[in-house]
Amino acid sequence: MQLPEEAMRAAREIQPPPIEALRPKPEALKRVHRLTRHKGKIAAVEPASGDFFLGESLIEALDRGREKYPAGVFYFVRVGHATTHVHHGGPRRVAR
Repeated sequence: MQLPEEAMRAAREIQPPPIEALRPKPEALKRVHRLTRHKGKIAAVEPASGDFFLGESLIEALDRGREKYPAGVFYFVRVGHATTHVHHGGPRRVAR
């Protein structure tokens, strides 16, 4: 199945936003991390406005954010932690 030439041209012209546009301002992140009674919850932060939406999981926070910003792009943080997710594994040898 081939796309019409117009659709192909439009697809080539779409550029992702610069990474700076996706990260909220430091003030917004500080505001989220000051919510000490919600430590461990996930916050979906809408970068342009600084609005945030809390949830027990990433999906729950995203769903709450989508209610106000249906087409929004969100930045996720875990309240009171440096990272949202941590991988507790390591490389494993695979027998051949």
